[in-house]
Amino acid sequence: MKALIICDQFEEAERLKNITQAKFKNIKLIISNSLEMTMDIAASEGPFGFIVLDVDMKNMDPNAVGLDLIDFIGDRPFLFYVQSKFIKTECLMNY
Repeated sequence: MKALIICDQFEEAERLKNITQAKFKNIKLIISNSLEMTMDIAASEGPFGFIVLDVDMKNMDPNAVGLDLIDFIGDRPFLFYVQSKFIKTECLMNY
């Protein structure tokens, strides 16, 4: 099975990829760090079993990326990824 990780922080995405592949050897993870790259990968590397989407991206709107992907490749399960520091600083302070 293939999965697509969309994250604008390469080191963070690589760490998530390594952790996941250490536990689930049958999942091939492909990293994208821009909307253009995401659409190119979706067109050439798919189909994907699921999408991992970083909620805390600075250079992309995760909602727009998710909606664009659904329009382009159809419904897929999405896993929303967020660092704990984001939860502590953004979510707890704003809600």
